[in-house]
Amino acid sequence: SRRPAGLDPSEQPFPLVMEVARRFIVARDVELRPGLDPAQATELFLAGLFGLLAGTAGPVDTRRDALRTLTTLFLADESH
Repeated sequence: SRRPAGLDPSEQPFPLVMEVARRFIVARDVELRPGLDPAQATELFLAGLFGLLAGTAGPVDTRRDALRTLTTLFLADESH
């Protein structure tokens, strides 16, 4: 079943969503891009990951660079 709109990721019945949300919450103060809400980051990351895996032809290992790019979108700029 689909989750109701606006349901906090920590209340999700799906272990993957809960784990990704937990990791973004832990990273919020140090590694997560400033101003990015962990719940929003969870939804955006999982949507991007699904799109990357479902929408790109070829073996999964050929998508490594695209996955690296996806993950860096959520990281704080290391130069500051």
